[in-house]
Amino acid sequence: MTWDPNVSVTVVTGAQPVDRAVFTIPLHLSSSPSFPERVRSYGSSPEAVADTLLGAEGLAAVNAHFAQDLKSPTIKIGRSGDTPAAMVVTFTVAGVPLVDEVYRITVNGIITEIVAGAAPTISSVHTALEAAYTAAIAAEALTNSGVDPDIITTADNLGEPFSYLAEVDDPPGGEATGTLVAVLTTPNGGIGSDLDACRAEDPDFYGLTAEIDSTPADNLVIMEACSAWAQINEKIFLGQSDDGDVLTATASNDLEVLAAKNNSRTAYIWHHSNTELAAVAWMAYKFQADPDEVTTAWAYAPLSGISLKPARITSTEQNNIETQLGNVVLAFGGNPKASMGITTTDRKIDTWITADWLEARSREAYIQLLSDVSARNQKIGLNDKELQAIVNTGQGILDW
Repeated sequence: MTWDPNVSVTVVTGAQPVDRAVFTIPLHLSSSPSFPERVRSYGSSPEAVADTLLGAEGLAAVNAHFAQDLKSPTIKIGRSGDTPAAMVVTFTVAGVPLVDEVYRITVNGIITEIVAGAAPTISSVHTALEAAYTAAIAAEALTNSGVDPDIITTADNLGEPFSYLAEVDDPPGGEATGTLVAVLTTPNGGIGSDLDACRAEDPDFYGLTAEIDSTPADNLVIMEACSAWAQINEKIFLGQSDDGDVLTATASNDLEVLAAKNNSRTAYIWHHSNTELAAVAWMAYKFQADPDEVTTAWAYAPLSGISLKPARITSTEQNNIETQLGNVVLAFGGNPKASMGITTTDRKIDTWITADWLEARSREAYIQLLSDVSARNQKIGLNDKELQAIVNTGQGILDW
């Protein structure tokens, strides 16, 4: 045997770093940009002023962001403009239904299921499922139509998406031969598709605000669509309006409508001036706190460039807003601040951020662990010593 000096040694210690979720970047959806892409990022107001394709409303959002004493280092502006369309999904019962098969439709997290009865047919399953499903989503902004074997669900509001899933469970001791298929007949158009396009191009944002339309009814539609999209896509949405009916708790006001959606990732702030972007300012200030380093409550955030209502909010008006689970710009210590820090389902905004952070960082850590082991061409053995690596990874995130 002779010695070969041409020896190559490769040392692999781990895989490439796993992509990490961000929790400090907001996106503001605006109709004013004319740039060709769907999203542009800005790190300062001068940078935005120099962008002649940004438009006045987009520039106002950037300026509101960077006017805050504390703010996240980046704001993204998303370009809207897709043609509004109502989303339509068709659920179709097919195959050969069997006794005790379970047919299930889940829309916006609402689960409807029926068990196929004796001697089931496509028609009998369709009839039972449609009746139960229609009752279950009666409070949703959705309309059902269609005839056997189809259940056609249409969004009531243009640009407001809904989540959907169709499933059939096997009967006891057998395998399902009946089917339930969901087909996206008409894709959502408008705000929902705008946001889909923004996310597809640049997914690295966590918060969402939107341009305030000068027509109150249209502004409410925008907020409803953003609220629905944020819930489905696990973002935080802050809506804003100057609807006077919110102050008096009059029926069907903007806040009441949003709260009725039961979207727990939506917060609403009332402000007397729609030209002052209180929601943008509020999100800019609170997103400065990186949850990798610190947690923060959203109540009483100081807002620069946001004025108090001339004749200030009365205690009755403040109570009406907060009882309806909204937030408002009010005087606290003599200065304009955002109150409460709650969503329209009475959940503290910061608890959502903490929960999302914990889920994301845990998932990333476990993926990194498995990727590193695989990169070394090894595996985690099924014994106490090696499985401890999984325990240590989870414990490390919880300790953090």
